[in-house]
Amino acid sequence: MIASESFLHDTVDVAKLDLLVSHPNGTSTKIEKIGNTNLSNSLTLFDVFVVPDFNVNLLPMHKVCKDSMCEVVFNEHSCKI
Repeated sequence: MIASESFLHDTVDVAKLDLLVSHPNGTSTKIEKIGNTNLSNSLTLFDVFVVPDFNVNLLPMHKVCKDSMCEVVFNEHSCKI
């Protein structure tokens, strides 16, 4: 989920569908668009939600692994994708 569509391509406006994302505090906010984003030349994330009410961009690691068929390894010294 990202707050701005400026990082996306192949966007689809879904505002009229009234799709909502729930926050941990119990509130909900609307998904405006869905699109794809390139994290690098070899890594594209598909079906990224544009949620303008968000103040941060969220990157779920399971989605990175699924879309790029890679693994993410965390250890005490580094993170490698």
